[in-house]
Amino acid sequence: MIFNHEKFLRLRSIISTQDSLNVAFFCARLKKGYGVDLVVATQAKYLAAWGHKVKIYTLVNDGFFTSSFSEIGNIEVITLSTFRLNSTVSKIVCDVAIAHTDPFFELVLKMNSYVTKIAWDYGEPPPELFPEQIEQRKAQKEFRRLHHHLYHKAIAISNFVKEDMRLTKADVVYCGSDHLIIEHPQYEKLRGKLANLASSRGYSPNCLDKPFLLCVSRLGEIYSRYKGTNDLQELSLLTNMPIVLIGKSDTYKDVKHFKAQGLICIDNPSNEQLISAYLDCSACVSLSRWEGYNLPLVEAIAVGRMSFALDLGAHKETGAKVASNINELSQVIIDNLQRIDQYIPPKTLYSWKENAQKLKFIIYETRLKHLSTILGDNSKSFVLPIINKTTLPRIKKLQSKANNYSLYFSNLEKVDLSILILSKDKVNLLKPCLESIKQTIQHINYEILIGDTGSELSDTELYYKSIQDPVFYLGKYNFSAGNNYLASQARGRYILLLNNDTEAILPSIQEIIRIFETNKNQIGAIGCKLLYPNFRIQHAGVFICKHEPYKYIPEHINKNCKSADHKVVNSQIVPAVTGACLFTNRQLFLDLGGLDSVYQEECQDIDYCFKLRDKYGLYSYYYADSTWIHKEGRTRSAKENLQDRNIFISRWQNLIDSNSLYSS
Repeated sequence: MIFNHEKFLRLRSIISTQDSLNVAFFCARLKKGYGVDLVVATQAKYLAAWGHKVKIYTLVNDGFFTSSFSEIGNIEVITLSTFRLNSTVSKIVCDVAIAHTDPFFELVLKMNSYVTKIAWDYGEPPPELFPEQIEQRKAQKEFRRLHHHLYHKAIAISNFVKEDMRLTKADVVYCGSDHLIIEHPQYEKLRGKLANLASSRGYSPNCLDKPFLLCVSRLGEIYSRYKGTNDLQELSLLTNMPIVLIGKSDTYKDVKHFKAQGLICIDNPSNEQLISAYLDCSACVSLSRWEGYNLPLVEAIAVGRMSFALDLGAHKETGAKVASNINELSQVIIDNLQRIDQYIPPKTLYSWKENAQKLKFIIYETRLKHLSTILGDNSKSFVLPIINKTTLPRIKKLQSKANNYSLYFSNLEKVDLSILILSKDKVNLLKPCLESIKQTIQHINYEILIGDTGSELSDTELYYKSIQDPVFYLGKYNFSAGNNYLASQARGRYILLLNNDTEAILPSIQEIIRIFETNKNQIGAIGCKLLYPNFRIQHAGVFICKHEPYKYIPEHINKNCKSADHKVVNSQIVPAVTGACLFTNRQLFLDLGGLDSVYQEECQDIDYCFKLRDKYGLYSYYYADSTWIHKEGRTRSAKENLQDRNIFISRWQNLIDSNSLYSS
């Protein structure tokens, strides 16, 4: 990678004086009972604890979150008047502005050009769900779809929101689910207390003696169509289970409305009461007609409860079990509760700390890119658009000390390559793999992400503690799901799927990146020359068998030939390359959905290569000048899977017969 030294030294010096950034959050309300408010308050606490100065600008503040900020400091909440709101926001001075709701998605764009602007998008429900606001909501949704590209960074809270709002370049950052557990680490002691709460609200003391379902939602008629709360009575009849409805309400009229439907309705619970509800219920349900994420479902999962929802929005991404209509959902609930003793809660997508850490990284990375654009490449003359008592000392320090700073930015640098490695125990394989990478890969910025698939040995944990590379604990081995998760956490422009039983000899990474850059419209995946420890060929491209009994099956046809054989010494377009050592563009990988988890044992990597060809017209390329050792079979025994092969053939027989995989 070629650096402009003077430009990056200048940027480093600016960033170095901004250990404490001034971060401004903008949301319509900071008020108990709304998901956005929890996100803003939690992120603000973490950023403030890490030394940043945070201001939260809001139109409505009931003081619920404000009282919890005093113990941390560095957080100020400012309630704005709607009078001259446009002019007020445009004059606010900060380093980074994060818009979380309307009307700030539009107003933040009018702030000074020095401000790094980030849009945090929760999506927008279909306007039809709000008959009284349909035109207003249509306009809001369309504005965001058309203007998010004007922000320096857009962030979506789920892949569903990213697609629904057409945020093609957005990062996905999931909300956390552990806030209640953090606040009440001994939360199990709150079990069994919901009946007392219900009794205090006028219900029979034994109303919860029977197993019941819990729905946590906003109350009120304006939300009943959107949240589906008016259909809870029908679900109760279909499952023959009582339903407790808990949520934020501004009037007792809401409680009377749902109480008349036979529901046990409790408004404005405390966090302790909410935890009791989760612990005492049999399962949590949502009949919402649209959700960008759905915090109640993940809150329930975090304390070990099943969650069920309609297959609308991002419900499935939260780990909830879904169905397409209420009748199907009732049967899914009944079937699963009969096997409740076998239930294993899914792994939390994100903790709030991880959510905030990702935000912190995005802030610095986006700020760096933004400053790079502002300053340009002229080291002798640059002027920031805003000069005030905060920025002027930074510029003076910049001009006097720029030459003393190192070129490299640690985690603020762009990452050229993310290397993704799945591993389970067998440190004797992983250690030489990592060491070979660090000895042979030079002059590019790379990171290594390790996905542990169920290690049990104490030596493995000791080794993980001895290295600086991040380890993600994925649980059960699944090649597709494991690599897909690591790719979602990666920062590199390109990713390398790499087996832990490989060693780099002559990886030639710079040349591989050059091939991608100069053949953007032709090459989507690159595989390398893989050798057995005896230096015979293990992989030189994957080809498709043409004759029975293995017709249409992927095969390493050149396996075991000499490494100098004329068939493997030249780089060439091939039908596919192996996932044991597969380079591809990270964004391309994510856009295609990564590797398909429908495959249990084989064909995932070949299927990915074929999707590149089928959807984007991109070929797979065997690069003979990149050489690795592959101790094939050392990680798991190779298994032939008839079901995987049948899926592969049914998908790709026509493409294979077209002979379009071999040349351009």
